[in-house]
Amino acid sequence: MKQLLLVSLGGMLGANFRYLLMLVIENFFHTGSDFSVFAINILGCFLLGLLTSVIDDPEHPLRQLGIIGFLGSFTTFSTFVALISGALLEGRFSSALGFGLFEPIAGVAAFSIGMMMGRKFILQPA
Repeated sequence: MKQLLLVSLGGMLGANFRYLLMLVIENFFHTGSDFSVFAINILGCFLLGLLTSVIDDPEHPLRQLGIIGFLGSFTTFSTFVALISGALLEGRFSSALGFGLFEPIAGVAAFSIGMMMGRKFILQPA
C-alpha cells in the first residue's frame, strides 16, 4: 500500500510539474506546445538516467516516487506520438520526421549523460 501511495504522489507531482513547466517554456520562448513537449521529454530522459544510475533497488521508495510516479507522468510516449501524428495530419512532414528521428536520439543521449553524471557525482563524489 505504501508503494502505491508513493507512485500516486509522484504521478500527481509529475503531471502538475509537466503542466507548469509547459506554460513556462511556452511563455518564455513564445512557442507552441511542440517545443515544450520536446524539451520536457528530453529533460525527463536525463532525469530518468540520473535516477536510474543511483537507484537500482526496485523496492526503493524513491524508485516508486521518482521514477515510476513522477517521471511516469512527467514524460509520456503518448504525447510524443500525438505530436508526430498531429504534425503528419497537418501536412508538416519535415516536423514529424524531425520529431520522430531527433527526439529518440536526443533522449538516449540525455539518458546516457544522466547515467554518467549520476555515477560520477552522486555515487562517487569527488
